[in-house]
Amino acid sequence: MNYTIRKSTLNDVDVMMELFEAGKNIMRSDGNMTQWTGGYPQRELVTAEIERGNSYMMVAPNGTCVATFALILTDDVTYKVIYNGKWVDDVCPYGTIHRISSRPDYKDVARQCFAWAYGVRPNLRVDTHADNHIMQHVLKQNGFEYCGIIHLLNGDERLAFQKVAHSKQVDTDLVAYVENNIIPQYEHFDAAHQIGHARSVIRESLNLGLRYDVDINMVYAVAAYHDCGLVAGREVHHVKSAEIVRTDNKLRQWFSHEQIETIADAAEDHRASSKHEPRTLYGRIVAEADRFIDADDIMRRTVLFGLDHYPELDDECQIARAKEHLAEKYAEGGYLKLWIPDSDNAKRLQAFQQHLNDAAWVDASLRSLLAQLRH
Repeated sequence: MNYTIRKSTLNDVDVMMELFEAGKNIMRSDGNMTQWTGGYPQRELVTAEIERGNSYMMVAPNGTCVATFALILTDDVTYKVIYNGKWVDDVCPYGTIHRISSRPDYKDVARQCFAWAYGVRPNLRVDTHADNHIMQHVLKQNGFEYCGIIHLLNGDERLAFQKVAHSKQVDTDLVAYVENNIIPQYEHFDAAHQIGHARSVIRESLNLGLRYDVDINMVYAVAAYHDCGLVAGREVHHVKSAEIVRTDNKLRQWFSHEQIETIADAAEDHRASSKHEPRTLYGRIVAEADRFIDADDIMRRTVLFGLDHYPELDDECQIARAKEHLAEKYAEGGYLKLWIPDSDNAKRLQAFQQHLNDAAWVDASLRSLLAQLRH
């Protein structure tokens, strides 16, 4: 039977609670008496997941809701530390499946759920109770590997599993080299282009890279090196970044000459003010990741850049400079271009542009940030 999957709505809550009770009954009949106790999952938790957009329903052709689950695409704080093992991949963005529960009289639910989620994010993590032998068997059947033990926020232990396409894992030796030799260079750049920015671009690049038929190691390298050229100054940093890639002989351990040239070209093409489209998909990916539209982060980085590069300016001049930059780069008709048409950046940019049209909001936001960052 082929099921369809859709977002849950608040109208589904009663059905979802029934599905969770069905899941509990399956656990109890298998001897799992300690998982999902004390009223878990509570109606309030279920409602909150729906409102966050993380909750899904699986529907049979006859319209019956046969299963529910949560798919969360942000990092899980309980996965930061893993004991007695390690994650298959601990670099690329991952999705987490929680609270999958189904009616006992419908088959093939778990396989289709995992397959659908893997299509959304081909790097999935799941944790389950040590007594949940059914789920452990299902996970292994569906290609998940046991990784170790994680602790919930209340200290309870869970068995952790992960499924990731091996072609989408970043080489651990490459990661170690970059972490020890490349990322630390960002400490010496201006406040808007330090290590936090580098990690953000790496993460967004890898997120985009999971969607395309690309070499994930190359995606990682482009993102890691993209702003290294700031050592030579902002105006030529994109050209210098490409030069650094070409002259770093250590990269030959992982890449051919042709691949290094592609990485260098992509690093050079990432600059937002560039007049031409990046020459390769790798360039488009890092350019899109570098332009990640987060209104709060953009506003903060704009003010930080002004304070770092023009410390002599008073508050009014700092605000005027920031407004000019925001208008030139992000407003309608600004020079910033987006190169990945199916990314979420276009929607976020449109929403940000609406904020920028509100002069009072821009002024108040900049003044508040300036007061915070000066002190």
